[in-house]
Amino acid sequence: MAIIELGAVGASTLQAAVLSGARRIFVVEAAQWKRERAAEFGAAEVYPDIGLEQINDAYAELLGGHDLRGIIRYTDADR
Repeated sequence: MAIIELGAVGASTLQAAVLSGARRIFVVEAAQWKRERAAEFGAAEVYPDIGLEQINDAYAELLGGHDLRGIIRYTDADR
């Protein structure tokens, strides 16, 4: 799964996913300090602000060709 932007909801989602046993969690976040927290919280991969296609390509490379099953994005930003 990929979590885009690690605000309050994204951080909670990351923690819930880790506690539920998810192992391949990607986080995309522009802020360096939030990327550091994502790694501490258990994200498998942490990226600066990249596009969804790049996320899927990186995930597929890690998992031998499998695509993402879900992407979660909670934000009120207009991006």
